[in-house]
Amino acid sequence: MALFGAVNTSTSLSRVIIISGSDFRNGVTAPTDVTIGTTPTVPAKRFDAVAELATANIAMPFDFDPADVQLILIQSLLNIQINGDAVDWTCNYIAVDNPSAAAHELFTKTSTSATGSTTINTTNGLAVATQYTTSINLDVADGSNPLSADTISLSVEIGLSNLVGVTGINLVAACLAYTAKY
Repeated sequence: MALFGAVNTSTSLSRVIIISGSDFRNGVTAPTDVTIGTTPTVPAKRFDAVAELATANIAMPFDFDPADVQLILIQSLLNIQINGDAVDWTCNYIAVDNPSAAAHELFTKTSTSATGSTTINTTNGLAVATQYTTSINLDVADGSNPLSADTISLSVEIGLSNLVGVTGINLVAACLAYTAKY
């Protein structure tokens, strides 16, 4: 279940749609469904191979303004890491517009690719279960998948782009951060 909320940051993004780890559906090669923590336990997707993919479908809210859009991945380390290691994500997405605004669009159209990377460091922690975030900027003016006020849904497929450095990560949740119209 996706939840909506306000962003507590100094950026121009004012709203988020929260997507829990269990809201992601497994791709063709699935990450492992796990629970992390003790009390409470948190459902997560464990990515430890490049081919593993997970997908989320997001219904866009009425106050969506496509000025700036980011997919923020919230993750925890699976293994002890070395200062300077990086977790590298890839994201393929499609935007579907309201049928009254354009021809009926299909989920089979060409996706748009975006990437994001986070460097693991001693300041934030190298231990197992340390939390990190990775921001992936979505191109609002992309020719195949422009994001507009008419966008009614966004489908994203994420996976690790390599296993150099970080060899496994638990995806706990994600946020789609955007600017609100009002």
